[in-house]
Amino acid sequence: MCFYDHYSPRFRLKLLSPPANSKKLRVGDLYPCGAPTLQLLKTLTTTPHLLQSTVARCTDILRLATDKLHAFPYREVPLCWLRLYTDVSILKGVYLVQKLFSVRDADGVRRADEEIVRTLDMALIMAGAPGNGRREVIEKILAELEGYVEAFLAVHGGEVMEGVEMNGVGGKGKGKGKGKVEKTRANGDREGEAGGEDGEASRRKRRRLTTPPPSLLPQGFRASSTPSPKITHQIPIRPTPPSLGFFQHHLNTANTPLQIQNLLTAWPAATTNPWSSPSYLLSKTHFGTRLVPIELGKSYTVENWSQKIMPFRDFLRTYILSPGADGSSYPGYLAQHSLFSQIPSLREDILTPDYCYTTPPPGPPSVRTHPLEGPIVNAWFGPAGTVSPLHTDPYANVLCQVLGRKYVRLYPPSESEKLFPRGVEGGGVDMSNTSRVDMDAEGGGVEVEEWERFQGARYLEGVLRTGEGLFIPAGWWHYVRSLDTSFSVSFWWN
Repeated sequence: MCFYDHYSPRFRLKLLSPPANSKKLRVGDLYPCGAPTLQLLKTLTTTPHLLQSTVARCTDILRLATDKLHAFPYREVPLCWLRLYTDVSILKGVYLVQKLFSVRDADGVRRADEEIVRTLDMALIMAGAPGNGRREVIEKILAELEGYVEAFLAVHGGEVMEGVEMNGVGGKGKGKGKGKVEKTRANGDREGEAGGEDGEASRRKRRRLTTPPPSLLPQGFRASSTPSPKITHQIPIRPTPPSLGFFQHHLNTANTPLQIQNLLTAWPAATTNPWSSPSYLLSKTHFGTRLVPIELGKSYTVENWSQKIMPFRDFLRTYILSPGADGSSYPGYLAQHSLFSQIPSLREDILTPDYCYTTPPPGPPSVRTHPLEGPIVNAWFGPAGTVSPLHTDPYANVLCQVLGRKYVRLYPPSESEKLFPRGVEGGGVDMSNTSRVDMDAEGGGVEVEEWERFQGARYLEGVLRTGEGLFIPAGWWHYVRSLDTSFSVSFWWN
């Protein structure tokens, strides 16, 4: 296990080396962060007996960078602060790795592993890990860390996927107690933990009481009893995937939605590497410790909507395997997240549809886009009842259904006036791609006259099932509701 020695000096050198021409700063250098920040960086050391204070100093710098990230709209954050957050996260991660090697008990190794994963994942999620080779370094550290932890626990005992409480799933009687909820700050600190020996004993006891071994994980996700709605305006269905020539001709002539059956037959996610298996998903997410951003609330259009970053295993336990166990009224949704960029091993389980290499016509004039170098790929994972409100996207989309069912309703751009788009709302956020009509509210949550006009709009609808894909042209309005535990992958292209 030598990745600490390999990466730490290399990145300290990169961080602290001045530009070739200090009078002409290059985009991405850390020097625009200011002299005091750079001076803090220079105090970091690899001296073993000072590691604890060095890790604390990294945490201080990450707090500063976090404040800067929150001081700007995300797309306007100066690159130097994104780079600072990323590089200091990597430095903190490798310092924590060196500390890990002195830990000799299974619980201690697990806790150290979780802290390293949390530190590095926050760089990916919060900052996007800009900079040459940064993302690759994070991936390599995490991969080697996973191998080390797994080997250590195999020798010293302990379950590698400890912490997945089923709240009774598995039928062993354990796992029904409610442990204390941990809150994770953006800078990587934990809140809500008792300190001292009593707190440590409490944590160990709680783990023993609430954590079944992986053998107690269900083999699959429970099917929902939600019936499929009656379909009156069915999206055209192709029972087999059409040829590229047929699809391009369809784009050039009709450019309307198509529901394509049997599209995912060659995907490992649907066959050899089943995403229908909770234990498989945990194994691909560093024993479930990888962080994911979760949407909480009915949809992003309601006031109580929020987001939370949490370990994948906690999301799985709380919102998928035992939905409603936390007492919340609405489900948690891993929505529109670049999961496959964050966790590349999951990217190997999916295949980009060939249709993403065709040429769709431009979207409506109101839709502003820029050319894409390749498809934008996002994950959508949640329990039954998750909703994407009626909205439009600027790119052509193939929505691939890996698990479960989704009800989808689509309206052509020509019906936009009857859908009552929102405008610029609080904070200057442009919501014009989202309808004011709430498809799940009585009367749509709009005025009676508006509801009557909305009901006169032409639409298509259908139920997207496991193994199917849905082509959604750019600019078409669509509303999506999960009928089961659902895992989808969207591919935007132009």
